[in-house]
Amino acid sequence: MESSKKIKNAWAGYSKKGEEHLNLERKWAAQNYKILKRLGVVPCKKILDIGCSHGFFLKICKQNGIEINGIDVDPEIIDGKTVKKCNVETDKFPFKDNTFDVVFSSGLVQHLNKPPINFMEEIYRVLKPNGKLAMHVRNEKSWINILFSLYDNFRHKSVWSPMSLEQMFEYYKFKIITMQPKFLGLSWLWWVPFKWHIGSNIVVIGQKT
Repeated sequence: MESSKKIKNAWAGYSKKGEEHLNLERKWAAQNYKILKRLGVVPCKKILDIGCSHGFFLKICKQNGIEINGIDVDPEIIDGKTVKKCNVETDKFPFKDNTFDVVFSSGLVQHLNKPPINFMEEIYRVLKPNGKLAMHVRNEKSWINILFSLYDNFRHKSVWSPMSLEQMFEYYKFKIITMQPKFLGLSWLWWVPFKWHIGSNIVVIGQKT
Protein backbone atom coordinates (compact mmCIF):
# COMPACT_ATOMS: atom_id res chain seq x y z
CA MET A 1 0.00 0.00 0.00
CA GLU A 2 2.78 2.40 0.92
CA SER A 3 4.66 1.53 -2.27
CA SER A 4 1.55 2.21 -4.36
CA LYS A 5 1.16 5.65 -2.79
CA LYS A 6 4.78 6.52 -3.56
CA ILE A 7 4.34 5.52 -7.19
CA LYS A 8 1.23 7.67 -7.53
CA ASN A 9 2.96 10.64 -5.92
CA ALA A 10 5.94 10.23 -8.24
CA TRP A 11 3.70 10.62 -11.29
CA ALA A 12 1.56 13.43 -9.89
CA GLY A 13 3.17 15.93 -12.26
CA TYR A 14 2.16 13.91 -15.30
CA SER A 15 -1.52 13.22 -14.71
CA LYS A 16 -4.34 13.73 -12.24
CA LYS A 17 -4.10 10.11 -11.18
CA GLY A 18 -0.85 8.18 -11.02
CA GLU A 19 -2.63 5.03 -12.19
CA GLU A 20 -3.57 6.79 -15.42
CA HIS A 21 0.07 7.29 -16.27
CA LEU A 22 0.93 3.71 -15.36
CA ASN A 23 -1.70 2.55 -17.84
CA LEU A 24 -0.15 4.81 -20.48
CA GLU A 25 3.26 3.32 -19.71
CA ARG A 26 1.88 -0.16 -20.27
CA LYS A 27 0.44 0.92 -23.61
CA TRP A 28 3.68 2.63 -24.70
CA ALA A 29 5.73 -0.43 -23.74
CA ALA A 30 3.52 -2.65 -25.93
CA GLN A 31 3.74 -0.15 -28.79
CA ASN A 32 7.52 0.08 -28.49
CA TYR A 33 7.88 -3.69 -28.66
CA LYS A 34 5.68 -3.85 -31.77
CA ILE A 35 7.74 -1.11 -33.44
CA LEU A 36 11.04 -2.82 -32.62
CA LYS A 37 9.66 -6.09 -33.94
CA ARG A 38 8.55 -4.44 -37.17
CA LEU A 39 12.02 -2.90 -37.57
CA GLY A 40 13.75 -6.25 -36.99
CA VAL A 41 15.33 -5.35 -33.65
CA VAL A 42 13.46 -7.99 -31.67
CA PRO A 43 13.35 -10.85 -31.02
CA CYS A 44 17.00 -11.11 -30.03
CA LYS A 45 18.99 -12.90 -27.36
CA LYS A 46 19.77 -10.19 -24.79
CA ILE A 47 18.55 -6.60 -24.23
CA LEU A 48 19.40 -3.79 -21.83
CA ASP A 49 16.54 -1.38 -21.07
CA ILE A 50 17.95 1.95 -19.87
CA GLY A 51 15.58 3.91 -17.65
CA CYS A 52 13.22 0.95 -17.43
CA SER A 53 10.79 2.73 -15.10
CA HIS A 54 8.13 0.32 -13.83
CA GLY A 55 9.36 -2.56 -15.97
CA PHE A 56 6.50 -3.02 -18.42
CA PHE A 57 8.86 -3.36 -21.39
CA LEU A 58 10.98 -5.83 -19.43
CA LYS A 59 7.92 -7.96 -18.78
CA ILE A 60 6.95 -8.05 -22.46
CA CYS A 61 10.47 -9.09 -23.49
CA LYS A 62 10.52 -11.89 -20.91
CA GLN A 63 7.16 -13.13 -22.18
CA ASN A 64 8.71 -13.34 -25.65
CA GLY A 65 11.69 -15.38 -24.45
CA ILE A 66 14.24 -12.55 -24.43
CA GLU A 67 16.83 -12.25 -21.67
CA ILE A 68 16.64 -8.67 -20.44
CA ASN A 69 18.20 -6.42 -17.80
CA GLY A 70 17.29 -2.91 -16.78
CA ILE A 71 19.02 0.02 -15.10
CA ASP A 72 17.33 2.92 -13.34
CA VAL A 73 17.75 5.34 -10.42
CA ASP A 74 14.31 4.77 -8.87
CA PRO A 75 14.69 2.70 -5.65
CA GLU A 76 11.10 1.49 -6.02
CA ILE A 77 11.96 -0.77 -8.95
CA ILE A 78 15.61 -1.72 -8.33
CA ASP A 79 15.92 -5.36 -7.24
CA GLY A 80 19.66 -5.78 -7.82
CA LYS A 81 19.06 -8.65 -10.24
CA THR A 82 16.89 -7.85 -13.25
CA VAL A 83 17.01 -4.11 -12.52
CA LYS A 84 20.21 -2.54 -11.19
CA LYS A 85 20.85 0.93 -9.85
CA CYS A 86 22.79 3.24 -12.15
CA ASN A 87 23.07 6.97 -12.79
CA VAL A 88 23.63 6.86 -16.54
CA GLU A 89 25.19 10.33 -16.63
CA THR A 90 28.00 9.51 -14.21
CA ASP A 91 28.21 5.78 -13.44
CA LYS A 92 29.83 2.92 -15.28
CA PHE A 93 27.06 0.54 -16.32
CA PRO A 94 27.15 -2.59 -14.09
CA PHE A 95 27.84 -4.96 -16.98
CA LYS A 96 30.89 -6.31 -18.81
CA ASP A 97 32.00 -5.17 -22.25
CA ASN A 98 30.16 -6.64 -25.25
CA THR A 99 27.26 -8.03 -23.21
CA PHE A 100 24.08 -7.06 -25.07
CA ASP A 101 22.68 -7.56 -28.56
CA VAL A 102 20.39 -4.56 -28.16
CA VAL A 103 20.29 -1.51 -25.90
CA PHE A 104 16.89 0.19 -25.69
CA SER A 105 15.99 3.60 -24.27
CA SER A 106 12.55 5.19 -24.34
CA GLY A 107 11.86 8.78 -23.32
CA LEU A 108 15.07 9.09 -21.31
CA VAL A 109 17.61 11.11 -23.27
CA GLN A 110 15.63 14.36 -22.92
CA HIS A 111 16.10 14.04 -19.15
CA LEU A 112 19.90 14.06 -19.54
CA ASN A 113 22.35 16.89 -19.94
CA LYS A 114 23.50 17.54 -23.47
CA PRO A 115 25.72 16.04 -24.78
CA PRO A 116 25.08 12.76 -22.93
CA ILE A 117 28.74 11.69 -22.98
CA ASN A 118 28.85 8.93 -20.35
CA PHE A 119 25.45 7.63 -21.47
CA MET A 120 26.54 7.07 -25.08
CA GLU A 121 30.05 5.84 -24.28
CA GLU A 122 28.74 3.21 -21.84
CA ILE A 123 26.10 2.05 -24.31
CA TYR A 124 28.82 1.53 -26.90
CA ARG A 125 30.94 -0.38 -24.39
CA VAL A 126 28.26 -2.88 -23.28
CA LEU A 127 26.95 -3.57 -26.78
CA LYS A 128 28.32 -6.54 -28.68
CA PRO A 129 30.07 -5.91 -32.00
CA ASN A 130 27.39 -4.92 -34.54
CA GLY A 131 24.90 -4.60 -31.65
CA LYS A 132 21.97 -2.22 -32.03
CA LEU A 133 20.95 0.89 -30.11
CA ALA A 134 17.21 1.59 -30.29
CA MET A 135 16.03 4.94 -28.98
CA HIS A 136 12.59 6.53 -28.66
CA VAL A 137 12.78 10.32 -28.24
CA ARG A 138 10.42 13.30 -28.27
CA ASN A 139 10.64 15.23 -31.56
CA GLU A 140 11.06 18.93 -30.76
CA LYS A 141 10.78 19.83 -34.49
CA SER A 142 7.24 18.52 -34.63
CA TRP A 143 4.54 21.11 -35.31
CA ILE A 144 2.33 19.19 -32.90
CA ASN A 145 4.80 19.63 -30.04
CA ILE A 146 5.58 23.24 -30.92
CA LEU A 147 1.99 24.40 -31.35
CA PHE A 148 0.32 22.41 -28.61
CA SER A 149 3.24 21.93 -26.20
CA LEU A 150 2.36 18.28 -25.70
CA TYR A 151 4.08 16.52 -22.83
CA ASP A 152 5.93 19.64 -21.62
CA ASN A 153 7.81 18.60 -18.54
CA PHE A 154 9.93 20.63 -16.15
CA ARG A 155 12.18 17.57 -15.76
CA HIS A 156 13.40 17.75 -19.37
CA LYS A 157 16.97 19.04 -19.58
CA SER A 158 17.55 18.90 -23.33
CA VAL A 159 15.69 19.00 -26.63
CA TRP A 160 16.18 16.75 -29.64
CA SER A 161 15.39 16.74 -33.34
CA PRO A 162 16.07 14.28 -36.19
CA MET A 163 19.21 16.26 -37.08
CA SER A 164 20.67 16.35 -33.56
CA LEU A 165 19.98 12.64 -33.05
CA GLU A 166 21.68 11.81 -36.33
CA GLN A 167 24.72 13.87 -35.31
CA MET A 168 24.89 12.21 -31.91
CA PHE A 169 24.68 8.68 -33.27
CA GLU A 170 27.39 9.33 -35.85
CA TYR A 171 29.66 11.07 -33.33
CA TYR A 172 29.54 8.09 -30.97
CA LYS A 173 30.20 5.61 -33.81
CA PHE A 174 26.73 4.28 -34.47
CA LYS A 175 25.65 3.76 -38.05
CA ILE A 176 21.99 4.71 -38.38
CA ILE A 177 19.96 1.85 -39.82
CA THR A 178 16.63 3.65 -39.74
CA MET A 179 15.02 6.75 -38.27
CA GLN A 180 11.24 7.03 -38.30
CA PRO A 181 8.62 9.37 -36.87
CA LYS A 182 6.20 8.00 -34.30
CA PHE A 183 2.75 9.54 -34.31
CA LEU A 184 0.03 9.73 -31.73
CA GLY A 185 -1.76 6.57 -32.84
CA LEU A 186 -1.38 7.44 -36.54
CA SER A 187 1.59 5.28 -37.53
CA TRP A 188 0.29 4.97 -41.11
CA LEU A 189 1.37 8.61 -41.71
CA TRP A 190 5.08 7.65 -41.82
CA TRP A 191 5.19 8.08 -45.62
CA VAL A 192 4.12 11.75 -45.85
CA PRO A 193 6.84 14.10 -47.22
CA PHE A 194 6.65 16.46 -44.23
CA LYS A 195 6.58 13.65 -41.69
CA TRP A 196 9.23 15.15 -39.37
CA HIS A 197 7.05 18.21 -38.88
CA ILE A 198 4.11 16.24 -37.51
CA GLY A 199 5.61 13.12 -35.94
CA SER A 200 5.51 13.87 -32.21
CA ASN A 201 8.26 11.33 -31.46
CA ILE A 202 11.24 9.72 -33.17
CA VAL A 203 12.37 6.10 -33.24
CA VAL A 204 16.00 5.71 -34.31
CA ILE A 205 17.96 2.48 -34.69
CA GLY A 206 21.76 2.55 -34.84
CA GLN A 207 24.36 -0.19 -35.16
CA LYS A 208 27.69 -0.26 -33.32
CA THR A 209 30.56 0.14 -35.77
